Amino acid sequence: MKETKKYQAIVFDFGNIFMKLDYPTMFKNFSELLDMDLNMDTVPEDLLEVLRRYEIGEITDEEMIWGFQNIKASIDPRDVIDAWNSLLAGVNPEHFTFINELRNDYKLFLLSNINGFHERWIDRYMKREHNVEDFKVDFFDGYFYSHYIKMRKPDPVIYDFVAEKLHEQGVETWLFVDDMEVNVNGAIEKGWNAVVHHPEDDIAEKLDTYLKQEIKT
Repeated sequence: MKETKKYQAIVFDFGNIFMKLDYPTMFKNFSELLDMDLNMDTVPEDLLEVLRRYEIGEITDEEMIWGFQNIKASIDPRDVIDAWNSLLAGVNPEHFTFINELRNDYKLFLLSNINGFHERWIDRYMKREHNVEDFKVDFFDGYFYSHYIKMRKPDPVIYDFVAEKLHEQGVETWLFVDDMEVNVNGAIEKGWNAVVHHPEDDIAEKLDTYLKQEIKT
């Protein structure tokens, strides 16, 4: 007898679930570009606020670049874009088959803090390297990108918004998978079933374990 599924849907983060992220390379590139030592803990508060606003679509591409030029006025916009996009390190092509097989049993959604530059880089990369026209549309039943919905994880409002949209599609039970503990904790506080995925693990190998966790009622 086939085991009854605990979940009707899976909500995936994108970065470090499917798209590999290379923070060391990005920070190295920005450190060289701005002549300062940048890492996850040393980004100036003013720049963090610029990036936060860019992720929720409050500012334009140009205004995002100005945030870096406020630190060093002489830097070329193209260099800012290239350094920013160097965070993105590609996807495992085997995951396309994995996702398609999952869709036989679950509705699938993306919930990602993302931005215009990264979305466009990903679209070009998917077409060029994998002949995928639109990953978020071709492989998922819906997507929630922060710069479109004007909210980001782990702000509590985003989980309420997504839950409402899932309910509109008839989804009552879902699992959320994200690589950042703060985002998972934010979801759990809103009553979601959620799990932290470690980037060094392969989601295709770990998902069955995540799906066996106890479901909240």
